[in-house]
Amino acid sequence: MVALKRGDVAGAKAVLNEIEPAAADATLASILASRDRAEANPTKAFFSAHYRWPILLAFLLAFFNQVSGINAVIYYAPRISA
Repeated sequence: MVALKRGDVAGAKAVLNEIEPAAADATLASILASRDRAEANPTKAFFSAHYRWPILLAFLLAFFNQVSGINAVIYYAPRISA
C-alpha cells in the first residue's frame, strides 16, 4: 500500500476500511507485522541456505556467458550467416 510506504498508517487503515471494514484491523496488523519482519533483516532471506544453490547457478550462468564470448556469436550470427 502506498500509504504505508509513506508512513501513513491512518490513511492505510481508511483505505482498508473502505475495502473490507470487518477485517481492516486484522489486515493492517498483518501488513505492519510483515513490514517489520522485512525491515529487520532484508538480505537474510535472500542469502539463506534455501536460495544458495539457485543464486549460485544464476551467477555462474551469467559469468560463463560473459567469459565465453557467446554474446558476440549470438549478436553477429544473423549477419554472418546471411
